[in-house]
Amino acid sequence: MPNQKKTKVAVIDSGVDIRNSFFKDKDIVCLKVEEDKVVECNTDTNGHGTLVVSYILRECENVDIISIQILNEENHSSLDKLIQSINYCIKNKIDIINLSLGIHIRSNKIEELKLVCNKAVSNGILIFAAHSNVGKVSYPANLKNVIGIGYDKRIKGDIFKIDKYKMDIIFSTSLLSMNHFGISASKSGSSFLCPYIVGVFCRYIYYYKIDIQKENIYYLFLNFINLLNSQYKYKIFNLFPNDLKNKKVLFYPNNKTNQNIVETYSSIFSSLKFYSPTNKNYDFIYSDLDKHIENIDLIAIGNIDYQKDRIHVQSLIQAIKHYDIDILVRYPFVSTFDRYILSKETGKNVYCQHL
Repeated sequence: MPNQKKTKVAVIDSGVDIRNSFFKDKDIVCLKVEEDKVVECNTDTNGHGTLVVSYILRECENVDIISIQILNEENHSSLDKLIQSINYCIKNKIDIINLSLGIHIRSNKIEELKLVCNKAVSNGILIFAAHSNVGKVSYPANLKNVIGIGYDKRIKGDIFKIDKYKMDIIFSTSLLSMNHFGISASKSGSSFLCPYIVGVFCRYIYYYKIDIQKENIYYLFLNFINLLNSQYKYKIFNLFPNDLKNKKVLFYPNNKTNQNIVETYSSIFSSLKFYSPTNKNYDFIYSDLDKHIENIDLIAIGNIDYQKDRIHVQSLIQAIKHYDIDILVRYPFVSTFDRYILSKETGKNVYCQHL
């Protein structure tokens, strides 16, 4: 893939803690709104913005992040700071704004927010904003020129629902894995679904070399998300088909954590065995993979150290794709878009248990 100009994504939030090893070698500028000025900043007031930024970069590394801190320790801010931040983005030719925040009240200031969002969009900026987690009308997510991201647990049998008129993407789940931070838990809320979608969008336009200024870019992307839901929900997400319980499974790697995980699968699959390469340096030259993979339907990749071993897992998946077997990863060691491309090119299923 030839080099392309990186997409500039502004995350207006609580800041970002760039000391986290996940952000090593990532392009992040840290700013904050302070006394009607935008100044340098190297803190995160409450950790919210750090996670938001991480979900974008987990799905697409080919972006420049501009973190603008406006939220305090309680995740509160003023509408004036939000408007000032959006004006800063306009002046500095930002491509995308991620707003994992919202305002629930109607006032004269809402009209001012609407005007500045309209100005940003007319200047070629795309805005993604989180809907309320408690069902309240939230701005700017409810503005017609903003893609609103939310969730509704009443959605069954789908990953998300698309509303092209409202330009909404509504998930059936609110949970996203934190494994990329070395945490075996999930984070809940539209605040984190929003940057996840921003990351998928950035990877989408990068792969297909789509001009972000394209007039119907929102609708092209909503069509793509609809494609993922309609044709790939049983191929790259965690909605497993009924016949998965009849599969013969090879589990990687063989360690105590994964042995415990396998116990939860004992009633699902017809047979289970472990695989670990004979090369203990994890160079992942799979000369011994053939003898392990015979008569296997699915290889499952369990718990690993995301930051240490993710590249190794990606190498393993590249080796596996030449066999007529499916892949299941416990955590998104491979981005959503890359799982889509791999499934599309090979015709295989590349399941992931967690968003």
